[in-house]
Amino acid sequence: MSVRWTRTTRDAALVLQVISGYDRQDAASIDTPAPDYTEKISAPTTSLRLGIPRAYFYEELHPEVQAVMQAARRPVAMQYGLRTERAASITA
Repeated sequence: MSVRWTRTTRDAALVLQVISGYDRQDAASIDTPAPDYTEKISAPTTSLRLGIPRAYFYEELHPEVQAVMQAARRPVAMQYGLRTERAASITA
């Protein structure tokens, strides 16, 4: 069963802001303020990029799924006005 927590991007930003805050019961939590995730929701998306990290994402990916991802990348980017580029490799 899936549960939808939000209906809009703003709703999602508000939920993220609440759950990303400091948790005194979590030893790994850092006592710093959570960013205001709603701040740039209305900003233009012309500078957004769509990056897919090939090094880790495609290593174990089924070839049919990889083909669908490749085919969908360009139309999705065009629909939302995103630039596509190869994501930098992650190194340890």
